[in-house]
Amino acid sequence: MVNLAVKLLLARKKRLIIMGICFAVVISSVLAIFSSTEIIKSNIKQNAFSQYGEFSGVLLDRKNDSSKASYGQFVLTGSINLPETNRKASIGWVSSKFVELGHVSLKSGRWPTSEHEVAIEAHYLNLINPNWKIGKAHGVKVHGKTQNLKLVGVVENYSARWSIDGGKVQFPNLFIFQRFSEKASHFLIPYDNEKSPDENYGTAYNIVNNNDKQGFVNERLIYNGLKDLDALTKISMSLQTVILLISLLGLPTLISFFNANRNFNYAVLRSLGSTSRHLYQITVYQTTFIFLVGTLLSLPLFLLFQYLITIGTTNGSTIFSGLTAGSLIWFFVIYILIILSSILSVLTQRSKSMKQNFDTVISHSNTLLNDLVDNVRNFHIKQLLRQLFLYPKRTLLSLLTMTISIVVVLFALAFSKEAAGIWTTDIDYYLSSQENVYSKKIEHHNVLISQDITYSPQEVAKLQSVKGIIGIDKEPSMTDVMPVIKRSYATPFILSWAQKFEVDQQSGYEDDIILPNVRFVLKPIDELRRYLPQERDDQGIPPVVLYSPGIRPDEKNALVGKTISLSKIVLDETGKTVNHSWDFQIANVIVGPFEEHYEDVTLKRDEITFVLDEKYAMSKGITKGYKDLSVYTSNHLSKEESQNIYDQVYSLAATTPGGLFQHVPDLISDSSRMANIINRVGNFTFYIAIFLSITCIYIVLNGKYQIHKRYWGIYRSLGMRVKGVYTYLLLEIHVYFVLSALISAGLYTIFLTLNRLSYPTKDYIAILLAILLVVYVLLLAASLYMKKTISRDSIALLLKVEE
Repeated sequence: MVNLAVKLLLARKKRLIIMGICFAVVISSVLAIFSSTEIIKSNIKQNAFSQYGEFSGVLLDRKNDSSKASYGQFVLTGSINLPETNRKASIGWVSSKFVELGHVSLKSGRWPTSEHEVAIEAHYLNLINPNWKIGKAHGVKVHGKTQNLKLVGVVENYSARWSIDGGKVQFPNLFIFQRFSEKASHFLIPYDNEKSPDENYGTAYNIVNNNDKQGFVNERLIYNGLKDLDALTKISMSLQTVILLISLLGLPTLISFFNANRNFNYAVLRSLGSTSRHLYQITVYQTTFIFLVGTLLSLPLFLLFQYLITIGTTNGSTIFSGLTAGSLIWFFVIYILIILSSILSVLTQRSKSMKQNFDTVISHSNTLLNDLVDNVRNFHIKQLLRQLFLYPKRTLLSLLTMTISIVVVLFALAFSKEAAGIWTTDIDYYLSSQENVYSKKIEHHNVLISQDITYSPQEVAKLQSVKGIIGIDKEPSMTDVMPVIKRSYATPFILSWAQKFEVDQQSGYEDDIILPNVRFVLKPIDELRRYLPQERDDQGIPPVVLYSPGIRPDEKNALVGKTISLSKIVLDETGKTVNHSWDFQIANVIVGPFEEHYEDVTLKRDEITFVLDEKYAMSKGITKGYKDLSVYTSNHLSKEESQNIYDQVYSLAATTPGGLFQHVPDLISDSSRMANIINRVGNFTFYIAIFLSITCIYIVLNGKYQIHKRYWGIYRSLGMRVKGVYTYLLLEIHVYFVLSALISAGLYTIFLTLNRLSYPTKDYIAILLAILLVVYVLLLAASLYMKKTISRDSIALLLKVEE
């Protein structure tokens, strides 16, 4: 039976090759999408782990026990003050598991192996003593006592990238030799690669809760590094399902037309004594053989497709590294679908009589549709309807595959465009000394409960002096500072501003008004004087300049010379509140937003903005420094200048644990990563799907042409040329295209209507027109190939009746 099946198969080699190629495309495309997304996910994980550590959370203040053997232990033994900053560096020892889970590596040297040896994080070493070389000893003051430590290693910068708990606990910056300590240990909770990021988050959260909530989750890893994993998995599954769906719709058509003479052959076999079981066996053997041929052909296609999907996203991954057990599951799913499609075609044959199986035309007729066609008088319309209504189910399936192909790429391109977003910023670097600031409301004040980590004015000035930096927008750490003005001084604009943001603030403040949601700008006194009037009675009170967009001129004059206070509430070491207040004189009121200009960049603050003396604010404790820095660079930088700026900015960020460093061009690139993947995989799916769709349409048209070849022979004998035959086939193709275009355009329009779009609607319409043009060109190409095929058929060959 196997020999018979193979002989029948090899008798039609051309169709065997076409089917083998189609199977190869389906197999290779599904496996390529699956394996490529696995490779991309693996690379995303590795990049995230190298940036944020391979741990899902941190346990604080726990005793060491055997259950923590897989955890990364670290102990903080002290800290030192960093020169020219208001920050500290932590000293401690770590376990080998800490180094492994944290992906902490040495830049040079080794880890400490004895007392009085130290390895230091690179940027901290530069701040402590840039001339301290490996192998040399240096005195370091720890808690007022000088310790002589020998430098044995330089550690790659890592701590600034990791999540911390409100600045309360830092990771070690100076690594000493591990020794017994009565101090409480802290532990890194390992990340479970068998679970999703959300599941790891839940596990870490529960572990921290069971530890009296002493700890925190590694949110930077979960929400920054691994944020795209779940979306990538869903996209991959969706597109694989789309290809399988299109295959499920198209394969019956391909298989049925591959067996164009199957009914006749099966009828002959049944007349010779073959049973239904024999026919099933032949079908399964033939389908399996074609599937094996397709599998062999799919290998080079798989490598090509995987390369096209993963280009620029992999870091040395092997070509088969993405093939897992899931790939085998998809492989067998495809095989089962193909086998079921083939068996289904045999089932339809069993329900027909021997005479119907010998008649290849009648077996595909529909009496109702034939009656409808016969009632049409116009020959051209009748012929077109005759073509459309032959094999209506298979025609409908081919139409659906083409529609789905168009819809998939339209949605994929729209999603990728939305995911990329619109970036309209001139900022080149953004630094925040504290990504997460914890506070609570006390008497309408934001009272900090987390450590106030800032950049000092000296550090900012040093950064400002770097060649190529044209300006820095500095946001002082004054979240907990509130302007308070006497109610009698408040103008209508001031009152409306206060009510706009905090209606119920008046409780406890009968004589005063608190101004919420304002901005502060600190300037050296020399610069501040430029905003002050020449003649001013300061009365010994420091000046403040008020920028107020929307204030009336008469209100401006009423405010000048009035006193306004800056109020601040802090918590002392015992948790009690301490109130501070500083009086300022409103020396000038400028109508309009505060603006600063850096070459061709203009910064504008639309809030009420207070400009005050930087030195006075620092000396009086109004603020400790700056919390946010937006760095602007020149548009004409050399490669060396760009690298130097990057190093200097990163050097400042690296010594602020819990801070945030963003190189905006890299941020834009990273944020568009998922958009690029959606775009690439969506386009890939479209071209695979449209290939299968157009192949189905071509086979359907060719099959119909073969079924009606005697009609075409009669038409040509009566004077119709090949061009006329081609025109009718081309009209049929246009009908398919128009129907598919209308359906897909309708679905796409509904999608655009129901969603808020970032770009103008015309951009999405342009995408629709471009995709339809591509489909139309491909259909025309298929029709031209068919024209070349039918032009070879002579009238005698078309009229020939096979015995």
